[in-house]
Amino acid sequence: MLSSTFSNASKARNGEFGGDLGWTFDAVQERLVEAWAFLARLPDREAGWLRVQATWPDVRRHHAFGDYGDMDVDARPRLPGLSSVEVGQMEEALGWLQHVPERDRKLVGLVLAQLQRAARPEWAWIARRFGNVAEPDAYRKRYGRAVTRICQALNAAENRG
Repeated sequence: MLSSTFSNASKARNGEFGGDLGWTFDAVQERLVEAWAFLARLPDREAGWLRVQATWPDVRRHHAFGDYGDMDVDARPRLPGLSSVEVGQMEEALGWLQHVPERDRKLVGLVLAQLQRAARPEWAWIARRFGNVAEPDAYRKRYGRAVTRICQALNAAENRG
């Protein structure tokens, strides 16, 4: 799904996906969701630092005697790291967030996290995360305006040069 997402978004950038419309709302949203998925694949270096207890392990494992029972054989394999192309795509898409007002960036992040897992965000859950200070529909509209700003900025940049 992610590889087709990028191809659709690149078609939009080249004017093939949305005709002469340039960047469309759906194409920008797809690229942002893809970038969010790439973020999830990055290693958690802080967790690795917290696992370090000493410079020498407290207990040395002796593999000849089968002393490796702490391995979880049913553990899910780790996702592969990102290629340099994927990192570049992620950085480009996340750089677009500079066009979003500061107060809406957390909202965009919450929506992208939900869109990565489901087809539609749960606006009531998002409203609860913000303390129910506004109706769920207000957050949907704010998100729509934020992504529309990105579309306008990308299309204006293409028209200039």
